[in-house]
Amino acid sequence: MLFLLLTMLGGFTVWVTDSSAAAERGVKSHAVRLGIGRFNLGVEPNAEQSSALLADLLTARLSEVKEVELVERQAMDRIVKEMSLSLSQPMKASEAVQVGKLAGAEWLLTGSRQKSGGIDSLVIKILDAQTGQIRDLALIPVQNNDVNQTGDRIVDFVKNSTRIYSHHEQRIVFGIGNFENLSVDDRFGSFGNALRTSLESSHQGTRVSIVERSQMDALYSELRLNLAGLTENNGSTPTIRPAFVLVDGIYRTFQDTQFKISLVLRVQRIGGIVKTFSFKEIPGAELDVKIAKAIDSVIENTDGTHPPTLKQKESQEHFERGKALSSLRTLVDGYSFIGGYLISENKEKRRENIEAAVQEFQAALLLQPEWDEAKMYLAFCLCSPDIDRPEQARDYYQEVMSTGSDAKMRELARTLFIRSYLQRDDRKAIQLLSAEAESTTNADRRLRVFRMMEEPATQLFQAGKMSAEERVEYAKKMAFAACERDLAFAGTVKEKDMDCYHIVDGFFSEVCLFLPRDNAHKYIEQISDVMVKEFPSMEVYILGCAFVHVPIESGRHPNRLRELLAVLAGSPEIVKAQSRRNHDLFLRIVERSMSGKLYDLAEKAGTIVTMFHDQDMGWAGKEFQICMAYCDREQGRWREALAAFESMGKLEMLIGPEGPWGKERTEFSAEKAAEECRQHLGIAGHLPADSEDQAKRAPGKFSLGKSLATLGQNFLIACDGNRIWMADGCLLFEYDKSEETYREIKLPDGIEHEITCICVDKEQVWLGTAGNGILELNKHTAQIKVYRDGLFLPNISSLFLSGNRLWIGYGKRSEGGVGYMDLPSKQVHGLGVELNEKSLQTVTSGLSRHFVGNPEHGPPKERIASFSQIIPDELWVLVRGVGLKRYYVSKDEWRLSVDEWNSLNSTIKIDRSTFRAVVATPNAFVMASDSYAGGIDIYDREKQQHLVVPLLKCLREENGYRFKGVKALALDGGRVWAGGEGFLALINIATGRVEKLCDLRHEGVVIKSVQVEGDDLWVSAGNKLYRLPREPAHEVK
Repeated sequence: MLFLLLTMLGGFTVWVTDSSAAAERGVKSHAVRLGIGRFNLGVEPNAEQSSALLADLLTARLSEVKEVELVERQAMDRIVKEMSLSLSQPMKASEAVQVGKLAGAEWLLTGSRQKSGGIDSLVIKILDAQTGQIRDLALIPVQNNDVNQTGDRIVDFVKNSTRIYSHHEQRIVFGIGNFENLSVDDRFGSFGNALRTSLESSHQGTRVSIVERSQMDALYSELRLNLAGLTENNGSTPTIRPAFVLVDGIYRTFQDTQFKISLVLRVQRIGGIVKTFSFKEIPGAELDVKIAKAIDSVIENTDGTHPPTLKQKESQEHFERGKALSSLRTLVDGYSFIGGYLISENKEKRRENIEAAVQEFQAALLLQPEWDEAKMYLAFCLCSPDIDRPEQARDYYQEVMSTGSDAKMRELARTLFIRSYLQRDDRKAIQLLSAEAESTTNADRRLRVFRMMEEPATQLFQAGKMSAEERVEYAKKMAFAACERDLAFAGTVKEKDMDCYHIVDGFFSEVCLFLPRDNAHKYIEQISDVMVKEFPSMEVYILGCAFVHVPIESGRHPNRLRELLAVLAGSPEIVKAQSRRNHDLFLRIVERSMSGKLYDLAEKAGTIVTMFHDQDMGWAGKEFQICMAYCDREQGRWREALAAFESMGKLEMLIGPEGPWGKERTEFSAEKAAEECRQHLGIAGHLPADSEDQAKRAPGKFSLGKSLATLGQNFLIACDGNRIWMADGCLLFEYDKSEETYREIKLPDGIEHEITCICVDKEQVWLGTAGNGILELNKHTAQIKVYRDGLFLPNISSLFLSGNRLWIGYGKRSEGGVGYMDLPSKQVHGLGVELNEKSLQTVTSGLSRHFVGNPEHGPPKERIASFSQIIPDELWVLVRGVGLKRYYVSKDEWRLSVDEWNSLNSTIKIDRSTFRAVVATPNAFVMASDSYAGGIDIYDREKQQHLVVPLLKCLREENGYRFKGVKALALDGGRVWAGGEGFLALINIATGRVEKLCDLRHEGVVIKSVQVEGDDLWVSAGNKLYRLPREPAHEVK
């Protein structure tokens, strides 16, 4: 029986349920007395009606739950109404206590709608009506506004909650964070989602709730807000509040005889210590059970009390996770490696990491809303080209600019705010930069602002949205700002940073680039006068820059420069105090004077150069010495010139500018220059015996002769007795040496990627492809079998036969690895890189993901360029970007001592990022790389020294030709054949000398493949096949 009890408690009318009536309904005395509050369903139409409908639905369904005794709905509605509680605001702890007292409730059920992790959800809370604290909470997705489905999930949550707390257990919320896939492949790309599903299944009906990491913030925020408004407990039993555990980690595909996952799991209770666990297993149920046990081992020790409120510590943890995910160590790092990858390496993983970092920075700000540094990092990520949400980023920057307490942080915020417009609205960026330059009184800051204008001004000019005159005007402003800054630095500790020369020189270069020639020279003459008048102490730098850009015939600048240089020579302390970048001007004056035959001016500038260059100047220093020697010679001081040239020994180098040595890009020889001086002085020659006949030292010239076959494009070759296998893209041909004919071998359907390597065995030919795996061609039947599923990657960069193993080099962009196929069984094995706790530390330190899991003695994880073998037990692997690694086959061990590593790899003198091939002899390794900075590096194993083959001496870069490294190597006893764009050369390995050269520069021919077989050299040059004797007989002049 129900009756109405009207009482006045603080002006409220209270409905109370008769306990005897409850007993009549059979509710047990231990049932929890629950009041259903109101639900904030947001701004959707009819939100209030939907809220009432949901409350009615829950009342009906929970009335059938024996563990719950409901407060009457009318009583709850009346209390909420008379307390004037807002539907749009969460219930405060003090309000919950009042409602609980008035309604006689132990628990209150309430909720609010919000978007979390991009999903519309209801945050459902059970409040302790005695203390106002949250007892339990859950995040329930709202799908298609289905009230019935939502109601069912809330009922399940309440039932589970009553069971948990009847046993005095604690609700554990697992936030499944980012599981970063460090694999080059995507075999286990959905591991994170699969793990969440598995954990949900294994913890169904338990005290553990599984949510996405981004959704956990919504729940944790509710708990934080609740804890911030707690009332006094009055000695009652402490409420057991939910605990939050973050689960994330890193993983990589690992292959031995099977594909496995190498996983480092990180488990952390928010506010607690981090626990890590490592696994190397086949993904599946067994691994899921082990992971669940590892996580459970952390929460088993979680007591029933909430840790102290450590907002700053927890916020710091989120912040550090964000920095690790973003790979940002400072806010001046730029966007090149943000997310841990170059955008050209792995665009998808890079974006995933940045998005995860955004969530962590947002979580940090949730706990400390006024943390300026967290705002800056969050804004930086939002403004990245990957996320591209500049409007949100600018809001955070403006907050720091207006309320930040640190002046440097405010200045950085202004800079990054302006940068957010670059390449998005360059005109706006220039307007903001101009305003910033006008407002600042700091000369250094003003120069940095003008430097920032260069990029948008160039973009607008190239797009035809800015005139040449306007573009020059911006360059002029920066030049004036540089002089102003250097003037402020003069005589201070910052004098060493003075570098106005570079900026003024750049200004004059742009004048010459953007304006007609005569107009440009006239403009430079006029503006240099203005600058000298405004900055007289900078006159030598201003006129020096004008001198190197304006025709010498003007005559004005050389005369004044002679006076200025003479004065400066008497004040060496002024020169030495300034930046070395300013010193470059005097080298330029020397070069320009030599070209204009102003040898006295060159000497005066040279005197200044010798004041500050007390260390090796490299090639610039050698060119300077040559200039000074020619100054002596051209002014009749032949003996001094002879001594200078003789001190250079056998120096040979290319000199760029025109001068007394000859035209532009002249090959200079110190021995020849010294001999000219001797002849002039009538002194007997002192040339070494091996230099008497220069022709003997020059490489012998030869030609390719007549081609034997023509295909569609550059192609690979592999000799095989009377046959040659030729791979033209994704086409395969067989060439018959006897018949001098070739035929196409039809490949299976679906082979769409080019053939990258060919390896010939007795009965088979093995073909690696750039994306279709490995092809096995039976020589007798011409049948082809495709291997792909068992491979670590379908991208094959190199193949190598050794005994019963076919070694496989993988390469996808810059990443890859090593494996092999056991030929009798055709079983593919991998030599994978395992992850460990150190790998996780590398990630959390914010380093590029390139450095993760790369043990010093472990297998490579980068692209494989080539294999080589000297003795059967030692396999040498040339790894792009790294160098040579050694694998002991019998021991299954990768090993190089520290000394070996440093000697072999630390001093490689060619571009290792474009390694192409390696060949080995017992005494040497010959490595080749294919780029402008490429070439051939010969490592002498006995002397432990590197030697770069001087191919550029034989291949002058002229008439549009540029040397682009080496594409092919073939060992020929103690010599090696090397081919590339525009040449084929035979090189002596012991001396590095180019013995023979086929010069193909002017024909635009690329040598892609070279093979030595018997007495023949087979060459793939352009789209043609050639056969030459190993000792070419037809020399040509």
